[in-house]
Amino acid sequence: RKKQLIEMPASAAYEAAVRALTEKQPYSYQRLVGDLFYAGCIIASLIAVSFLLVLVSLKRKFKLTEKIRKPPSVVFKCLTDPSNAPRFINCERRIPSVAGPLHKGATVQEVRIIGGKECGQEYVITVFDPPAAYLLSTTIRSLWSNIHLSFRYELTECEVQGRSGTEIWFVCSTKATGLVAWIVQPFLVHFVLSEYILHLERLKVFVERHSARQQKTL
Repeated sequence: RKKQLIEMPASAAYEAAVRALTEKQPYSYQRLVGDLFYAGCIIASLIAVSFLLVLVSLKRKFKLTEKIRKPPSVVFKCLTDPSNAPRFINCERRIPSVAGPLHKGATVQEVRIIGGKECGQEYVITVFDPPAAYLLSTTIRSLWSNIHLSFRYELTECEVQGRSGTEIWFVCSTKATGLVAWIVQPFLVHFVLSEYILHLERLKVFVERHSARQQKTL
């Protein structure tokens, strides 16, 4: 065939090559089975990788700790007072659903300014055990995924610089479910960590200064 193409004029050889390339070949049964098997392998690999990514990224948890030179009762009172939240959390205000003291089952509306607009998110108090434990949880719902957040504070009495103090642990758990959970989860962890990485330090400064001001007024 090469010899025939060489002996042909250039235009005729070109036309013959085009016909050979564009000429439809018969689609055999063996070729159909092979193509279907190849496509099935690709789809199965994508499903397996997606499933593994969901298992790996579905749930994340991180812990922070700080020591405060005030007893647990004082720290817990400052921590659970919604009016104090803007002092150590990046929000405008927190509005409790109850007029009196907070308790398990009560809700707190957290208001933030995003893009120049007020956005609210409701948190449910699922643990309220003064002065040892305090837990807030919420769920952010969207069309493609649901994001579950829980913020747990654990307070224990300890000695800080020779006086009664508090060791506070902050445990944040994030969980994303839905079709795009494995895509949302890494961004969610990064956002929550950047928001709360320093809030225990701010809480420590606020509690110690707030208590000092109260003692001076007395």
